[in-house]
Amino acid sequence: MSGGEIILKSRRILAGLVALFPWMTTTACATSSDVKLPPGFTIKWNIAPKDSLVEQEFVVTKDCWVRFDIKFSSTRPPGDPIGELERMKKFIGTGSSWIVTKESANTDHPEVVIARTPEEVQRRDEGVAKGIYVYKAGPSVIVPVRIRIEQVDSAGTTTVHTDKLVDTENFDAAGSGGLFRKITLVNLKPGKYRVRASTTRDSALPPDIETFLSAERDNR
Repeated sequence: MSGGEIILKSRRILAGLVALFPWMTTTACATSSDVKLPPGFTIKWNIAPKDSLVEQEFVVTKDCWVRFDIKFSSTRPPGDPIGELERMKKFIGTGSSWIVTKESANTDHPEVVIARTPEEVQRRDEGVAKGIYVYKAGPSVIVPVRIRIEQVDSAGTTTVHTDKLVDTENFDAAGSGGLFRKITLVNLKPGKYRVRASTTRDSALPPDIETFLSAERDNR
């Protein structure tokens, strides 16, 4: 793969983009205490205003990695799915990324790592593993999200598992009626948990786009 070639990373098949807009959602009730993971849940969450908060309790039934995402879905009627995808991409991003040197990643001119031969690809991959090179996402509107995950014991006492601020950007997966932008990936043991996610600033979300908090098992 050449240095300027776009790298698409996905945990779902992106080839099905034309089927992304069936205008259907699978939404779990935010007050339910019976939500199991796996399979996971999707709950409505408007990310446009600052301090928009969503909360969900759930039960992890087996030791697994869990990925939390912002899901974006179009509410426009069917007709031009490719055109609608391009409209959404102006906010969400193109789903593309490049491998660049770590030192240049946050500059105005990131240095793309060229890899044309198998040997160069191997050296580049080794550089990523060592932290010398990093993935640089394509342009998108960044949405900062505060995510807090607590484990809840039988007495109702909570223990913080994760509490961090994430500058979410771009998207890297498509399916289940939308595009998915990663917030965080965590390893959870069996037990009861509570997740809270909130926005920290206003975002100019385009019209006719619904957003959700999604959580599902990551098959790694």
